[in-house]
Amino acid sequence: MADRMLGNRIRYLWYLIAGASSIPALQLGREWWESDYEQGGLARTEGDVELPRHLLVAGLLRHYAPGGAILDIGCGSGGLIAPLRDSFGGVPSRYVGLDLSTRALDMAAERVRDLGESDAFTAELVQGSFDEYEARATFDAVIFSESLYYAPDPLRTVQRFLGALRESGIVVVTMWRRPSRRRVWRALRGELPERSRCRVTVPRRPAWDIAVFTRP
Repeated sequence: MADRMLGNRIRYLWYLIAGASSIPALQLGREWWESDYEQGGLARTEGDVELPRHLLVAGLLRHYAPGGAILDIGCGSGGLIAPLRDSFGGVPSRYVGLDLSTRALDMAAERVRDLGESDAFTAELVQGSFDEYEARATFDAVIFSESLYYAPDPLRTVQRFLGALRESGIVVVTMWRRPSRRRVWRALRGELPERSRCRVTVPRRPAWDIAVFTRP
């Protein structure tokens, strides 16, 4: 148990310093995510402190993806669900959230239940890896909200999901600012047209960069 905990700490430190690794032994797998959510780790960061970012992302989606079919890759505990539903109001919209952690999805399901039933808004939660999941429908937007930097090859991961986008669809990426994120932004901007870019800052937290991309 102690060796496993030490290994998880080493993997996370590597990720913080250098970003995601292509070396399997250094990747944050499902076990790490389940443990973190069980201990309230990332769940602590998905509350009100991140609400300004969630609200901005929801507004961007309402503007750029009015069709309302949204695929959220790495949805975590579902912090975007309520802002998205409120942003679309009574406009019919469909949300699919994908995450590796069943514990995170349980928390997201609880958020959906708390919102109550809605004829206009539907939510589906799916357990799986963004390297293996195959979309069964097309979407107006694919979101990587604080998840893309966990991918060993972020550009390849985004490209996997371009086929699930409708012709006018968008990709929304948010990442909190760290030096290791720069290579991810460079890779994306080298291949995808950027339609909008902004930054969100809150007290005592790193700022978040948010960008909207279109299909090549």
